[in-house]
Amino acid sequence: MSVTTVSAALSGSGRMGAQTRQRVAAAAAGLGYSPSPSARHLRTARTGTIGLCLPDQVLALEYYMHLAFGAAEAAMSQGLSLTLVPAQSSRKTLAAMPVDGMIVVDPVQDDATIAALVDAGFPIVTCEDDPSGALHSGAVTGDHRYGAKELLEHLAGEGARSIAMIAPPATSSWSAAVRSEYQQFCRARDAPDLLVSVPFVSTISTVRTATHEILDHPGVDAIVAMPDGGAAGALQAATARGYRVPLDLLIAAGVDSTLMELSAPPITALDLNPRQMGAEAAVMLGAALDGRLQENRAIVPVVLRQRASTLRTS
Repeated sequence: MSVTTVSAALSGSGRMGAQTRQRVAAAAAGLGYSPSPSARHLRTARTGTIGLCLPDQVLALEYYMHLAFGAAEAAMSQGLSLTLVPAQSSRKTLAAMPVDGMIVVDPVQDDATIAALVDAGFPIVTCEDDPSGALHSGAVTGDHRYGAKELLEHLAGEGARSIAMIAPPATSSWSAAVRSEYQQFCRARDAPDLLVSVPFVSTISTVRTATHEILDHPGVDAIVAMPDGGAAGALQAATARGYRVPLDLLIAAGVDSTLMELSAPPITALDLNPRQMGAEAAVMLGAALDGRLQENRAIVPVVLRQRASTLRTS
């Protein structure tokens, strides 16, 4: 039997009977042989690598680390490698990237990275919707409106009547969704709209300053800090001003992390399931590259993790 016939049998290509394929596969298994991904990619003119482009300055944030690991595991399960791509790369650099497609995380309005990748002809899957409305090869999104509504209703159920929110500007689909849900919640209850904007990548210090601004308003009895890790800054600022959490003030986080669990008191947070987000994006992109994509949208559940920082009545 020729090398070409064996290769075709193991790759599932070529014209041959099922019995022949089975005999070749059984013989290969008996010899401990496994196909070479590198050779396969050479034959198909592909690199066998996909790119993961994260927002700038987020590598210290736990959410993005979990997302990256989820994407890497799912890529490996499909015989693909994953490479991190700097968000601020030039158009020329992006166009020359040795990847077959790209996962772009948290695209923003007028996203220069997506524009460069589109011009270069790369298949793109986004983690969160592209604010431009373009779908590209596919998108994996969190159920953020549901999560924000669950969190706000939980705070109201614990007695909060004047809830403030600290959130980035509505330049990403995530921040636009949670801000919109918050404002709708306030209108429905004729409650004050205390929405303070902070940068997309915020520090604990930034949120601490925003919290002091909020607490200058009389009657505030709950704060939702949306940035990853930001609720720790809100807790520090509130404690420094003599507030007892949760007796005087409820504090919740828009992104769960180990820091939220280990705070004193532990902070209620929204679990955005970043590992699932990254995995589904990698699977979707792999399917798009192989021409077997059936669903180009997926929604990842957002789960409310209730902890002591918001529990007054239980």
